[in-house]
Amino acid sequence: MQVTPNKTKEADKAKKIILQMMAQGETVETACKAAGKSIKTYEYYRRSDAAFKNLADRTRLGAIEKNFADTTALDLDFVTWRKKYLHQETFGHQKNLIDVIEGREPSWFHPAMKYEKGLAENRILLNIPPTTPSPSQ
Repeated sequence: MQVTPNKTKEADKAKKIILQMMAQGETVETACKAAGKSIKTYEYYRRSDAAFKNLADRTRLGAIEKNFADTTALDLDFVTWRKKYLHQETFGHQKNLIDVIEGREPSWFHPAMKYEKGLAENRILLNIPPTTPSPSQ
């Protein structure tokens, strides 16, 4: 069976629609319907096109940056990851918690803080007191 250029363009357009819909959180079934294709066609695309299979798998895993998965998320430290994906700053006392959880000594100390390395290697005890109301409250 010979593939014509129009069939290839149509398939490429359908693949793009399917990937975009999946990147928006839609199911494979919904994405296929939006592209005017069946699940069997999607399965055929996966078998016959390694690049499409890779993009579909990465997109379905949920690590989405714009339209497709971003592989760099696994390479980030937590502070950078939190800033990039949660748009939240990590303050000094929080960095200390992360340091201890990840097996490092705390990197920052306030005079009121105390750190004691325990005997157990598989346990962490963090004691964070509630905020104290200021005298004016």
